[in-house]
Amino acid sequence: MSRIVSYETQTLENPNPIARFAHTQRYARSVSLSSDLLPEGGAIVDFGAGTGHMLATLHKRRPDVRLIAIEPFMPQLPDPAITYLSELSRVRDVDLVTCFEVIEHLLGDEVERFLDDARQAIRPEGRVVISVPIMQGPVLPLKVVSGAMLHRRRPEYSLGQLVRGTLGLSVPRVPDSRHSHRGFDFRELRGKILKMLDIEQEFYSPFTRLSWTVNSQAFFVCAPKK
Repeated sequence: MSRIVSYETQTLENPNPIARFAHTQRYARSVSLSSDLLPEGGAIVDFGAGTGHMLATLHKRRPDVRLIAIEPFMPQLPDPAITYLSELSRVRDVDLVTCFEVIEHLLGDEVERFLDDARQAIRPEGRVVISVPIMQGPVLPLKVVSGAMLHRRRPEYSLGQLVRGTLGLSVPRVPDSRHSHRGFDFRELRGKILKMLDIEQEFYSPFTRLSWTVNSQAFFVCAPKK
């Protein structure tokens, strides 16, 4: 029988030191990148802000920045510096839209809807930053085993699917991806992004100098199409 595991335990407080390291590096890179891309007195919208940890950490570094969170599922962080809104489509003229580890859980046309809302939300010189998990390559078995042990459940990949994914091949998506990463492919997301935005930079974490095959997350820094 599986157990309910908090988001913090799945990420920054993960008992698996390898997973904890990957998430710690991801959070640090998300804050640093956001800080670098924001102008003085700028505004950021974090889509799927979760517990608000990223925005709260960013505020300590950049108290001049206006913080906006879109989070329909998790409780709002009682932080007066953060303004919570219900929909990204209501936002206009911000400098940065971020979406960290969220797109892999969107259903149907929600990915395209997010990208469209994001490009309309930012100013002409604004940016959209997206990070997603890498669910292909040699790191996949480590992620699958770690997740199964953490949640105390059977792995959600069959042996054949695990072999395909480890080799970098496609794996069928689960019917409800709200609570699963199985089958998500960041390379397919890249194609969807390019239909609406330009990708200025693509890099991987936690080892930015190495290829995606030995990394845990992919980052995309995007700009309005020229």
